[in-house]
Amino acid sequence: MLSRLHAECIRAVAERGDRVVVDQFSVKDEIGPRLADLGVELERRPRGEEELAVAAASILARARFLVRLKELGDEVGLACPRAPGRQWTRPARRSCGTRATTPSRASPSCTQEHRQGAGPS
Repeated sequence: MLSRLHAECIRAVAERGDRVVVDQFSVKDEIGPRLADLGVELERRPRGEEELAVAAASILARARFLVRLKELGDEVGLACPRAPGRQWTRPARRSCGTRATTPSRASPSCTQEHRQGAGPS
């Protein structure tokens, strides 16, 4: 999904012949094939944010993510954690009786309870 979203964003702003630098977040190149017809020079590399434009895009994306996370939390009445970690796993373990380390590993009934507002706050 992350590769698809990267490709969609690149398609929205890139033009034929542009050089596009992305952070290499996976071993397999899943972005390049999605942009093959666009005619851009795609460079995937570890620590892509060393490139100023990649760093700036990362900062803007994180800021938008945090704004949207708050909006979604307000809609459902939850204070959503900004990142996975103890602020999620400890309350999830207490309320679900599971050793879940991430929301995706929680039991289905536990996940449903969290969606209904009985989850961590």
